[in-house]
Amino acid sequence: MVTAIRMEYDNLLKSPHLIKKDDPGVPTILCSINRCYFYNTTCDTGLGVNIMAKVTYEFLYGTMPLDPTYAQLQLVDQSFHFVDGIAKKIPVQIEDHYVPTVFLVIDMGEEYDPPIILGRTLVNTTKGIINIGTREIHF
Repeated sequence: MVTAIRMEYDNLLKSPHLIKKDDPGVPTILCSINRCYFYNTTCDTGLGVNIMAKVTYEFLYGTMPLDPTYAQLQLVDQSFHFVDGIAKKIPVQIEDHYVPTVFLVIDMGEEYDPPIILGRTLVNTTKGIINIGTREIHF
């Protein structure tokens, strides 16, 4: 009798093996700052701050001063970068919504198209839902 029960529920005892998938990459969105569109804005769920390159900030706002800070960021490669300043209340347009955002401005060199990186705080503020598998974000 024990054998019969075991055979009947044998499929429940088997451990399910999931197939390992490749890294889906980082989800990106379209956003607008100061009437300039950024098509590959990265939404990083592991980052608690928003980051903008100094070149991008100067393009958008010219010589408008940044709030001073002594903050440093430690990157994945364990290197440290000093933050040039903090840009507060920058209106970021995502779809039809404007979100006042605080950016840490970092000198990333003279790269042609440096990324804007939005962290968890902005995704949480906009109540965004991220589907990691498809790299889609819904606001």
